[in-house]
Amino acid sequence: MRSRLLTLIVLAAAAWGLWHWALAADGQQAPMTTEGLLFPHLDRASITSIHMTLDFGYDLELEREPAGPWRITAPTNERARAELVEQWLDNVAQATVRQLEFPGDTLPAKVLGLEPPKHQFPLRDVKGNATTLFLGEVEPLGRYVYARAKGSDSLGLVTRNVVSFTGYHGEEWVDPDLLRGLAGQVTRLRIVKPQGVLIDAELQGGSWRLLEPAGVLPDSDRIDKLVRGLQFARQERTLLSRPSPAQSREFGFPTDEQVAAGDYAGATYIEVHAAGEREIWALLVPGWEAVQELVPARRDDSAKVIGVPAASLNMLRNGPEFFRQHALLPPVRERADSLRLSRGDTLLLDVGQDAQGRWEYRAPERLVGTALENERVLGHTALLDLLGRIDRAEAVAFTSLPEGEPSATIVVGWKLGGAGRQDRVDLFAPLADGPHAGLVPAVTSERPKEALLLEPGILELFAPDVPDRLRSLSPLRVSADELDEFVVHGAAGTPAEADPLRLWRDESGRWQGDDEWGRRFGLAHDLLRGFRGYRWRPTAGAAGYPAELLFRGSDGVVLARVSLREPGPGELSEEYGKPVVLAAIDGIAGLELAVPRTWMERVAALDEPLQREP
Repeated sequence: MRSRLLTLIVLAAAAWGLWHWALAADGQQAPMTTEGLLFPHLDRASITSIHMTLDFGYDLELEREPAGPWRITAPTNERARAELVEQWLDNVAQATVRQLEFPGDTLPAKVLGLEPPKHQFPLRDVKGNATTLFLGEVEPLGRYVYARAKGSDSLGLVTRNVVSFTGYHGEEWVDPDLLRGLAGQVTRLRIVKPQGVLIDAELQGGSWRLLEPAGVLPDSDRIDKLVRGLQFARQERTLLSRPSPAQSREFGFPTDEQVAAGDYAGATYIEVHAAGEREIWALLVPGWEAVQELVPARRDDSAKVIGVPAASLNMLRNGPEFFRQHALLPPVRERADSLRLSRGDTLLLDVGQDAQGRWEYRAPERLVGTALENERVLGHTALLDLLGRIDRAEAVAFTSLPEGEPSATIVVGWKLGGAGRQDRVDLFAPLADGPHAGLVPAVTSERPKEALLLEPGILELFAPDVPDRLRSLSPLRVSADELDEFVVHGAAGTPAEADPLRLWRDESGRWQGDDEWGRRFGLAHDLLRGFRGYRWRPTAGAAGYPAELLFRGSDGVVLARVSLREPGPGELSEEYGKPVVLAAIDGIAGLELAVPRTWMERVAALDEPLQREP
C-alpha cells in the first residue's frame, strides 16, 4: 500500500514539472501579448505638435498655434487642413495597441522599420506626460504596424488607423479654403465690388440685417446661401507662391496699405467676421467675373496667389438688390384668419374665420350667408390658392415711394400670441414709362419706406369674379323633400330642344316617369347629395350646353338648374389629373364649375338600354 502511494506522489510531481516545462517552452516560442487603447487618457487639446514621414518620402511637421489652428511648419509654412488633422487625432484616440514581449533574443528594430522610424508622433496625455511614438513597417497579417515608444526597448503592434493619412500628398494637408479660419458662426459679411458695396449684413438674433443699403429688408435665405458658398470656396491650384508686392500688383491686387485705407484698386473685397474670432478677408482680381475657369485670389496673409473655381463664386455675380427680400409678404397661406381686398373705395371681398374656425363671407353683401369653400380637394381650396398667389408675388425691382393714393389694397389678418395682427399691401397704378413701365408699385406695412415693383398679374386678385370663385364647390342647396319634378334635356345625346325626360311626384307622393331600373331617380338623388366640383372657371364666351338638368318644387318653382358641356378647344379637360366637364349653375354668372365627367356620362345614358356585363 505504501509503495503504491509513493508511486502516485512521484507521478504527480513528474506531471507538475512537465506542465511547467511545457509552459516555459511555449513562452520561448511565442510572445505574450496584452491589448488596450494606445492612449487611454489622451487629451487631444494638449497635443501641440505632430511629426510624420509621408509615404512620398518627406517629413511633415505640424504645430498648433497657441489657442489657435494647426499650421504646417515643414516642408513649408502654411495653415493646415483642420478637419484632416482632427480626423487623425480621432484615429489616435481610438487606436489600440498589443504589447509584445519577446523573451530571449529580440528582433532587430531596423528590420521592423523602427531604426530609423518610418513615422513619429510627439504626444502628451492629460497628466502632462510627454512621449514620442515611433511607428515602423506593417506586420505580416497587415492589420497592425510595429511600434515603440521613445526611450523604450519594448515593442508593440498598433492598429493601422494611426497611419491612415500618411498616404496623402503634402498638398492635401494644406487648408484649401478661400476664407481660412471660419470656425464659428459668421456674424458679419461685407463685400465691396468696383461698382460699390454689394452687401454689408450683420447677424442679429438669428436673422440678418442689412447695414448697406440701410433701411431695407434682407433675404436671409439668400444671404445664408452666399455665406455657405464662400465657406465652401476652395483653391484648386496655387498660381504664385510668396509673391512680392510688385508681383501682387501685376495681378491687379492692391497693397495691404491700400486695403487698410479702403482702396481696393478695382478688386472685389470679401470680409467675414465670426463670433469671437478676428476678421478674415480675401481679394478677387479686377474683372474676375469674365473668367471662366480659375479666378486669381489673394488671402489676408498675402502668402500666395491662388486659383479659385469661378463656379464657386457665382453668388457674387448678383447685384445688391438680389440680397433684398423680394417676397411681397411673409408666408400667409397657413397663418391667415381673414382677407380683405379693396379696389379704390370699393370693398371687393372680405372673408374671415368665425369663432369655430369656419370661413365666412363678410362682403360683398350679396354673398353674406352663402357657403365659402372650406374643404380641401387634394390639399387645395380656392381660398388657399388665392392666398398662395399672394405668397408667390415677388418684387421684380425696387423704387422710391410712389405719389398719390393707392388704387387697390390687400389686408391679411393673423394672430400672434392670441393678439390680432394685420399685414397691409397698397398697390398703385402701373408705371406709365421708363425701364419699368407696366410694373405695379406696392408698399407694405412691413417695409413702409420702400416700394416694390410687381408684375401686373397681381391685379388679377381684384377681378370682379374673385368673390364667386371662393363659393362652395357643392353649389346645389336643394333638399330632396322640396323636389317635385326632375327634368333632363339632352339625354342620350339628343339636342336640348328635343322632348325632355321627366320624373315627377304624383298626388300620392310616388315618383312617376322613371325607367324600370330607377336610373332617373337615382341620378336626381345623387346630384342633390353628391354634386361637387374641383374648381370654378371663367365662362367661355357664347358657350353652348347640350345637357340641362332642372329641379322644380311645388307649383313649378325652379329650385336649381345645372347645364353641362364638354370643354372646348384650348380649355383644360382635366383638374388634378381627373377628366372633367363644365357645369353652369343658375345664379352664378360668369363662372363654370369643373365637375367629374361621370355626370355627363350618366345623363347621356339615361335613355339607353341598360348594358349589363356578361
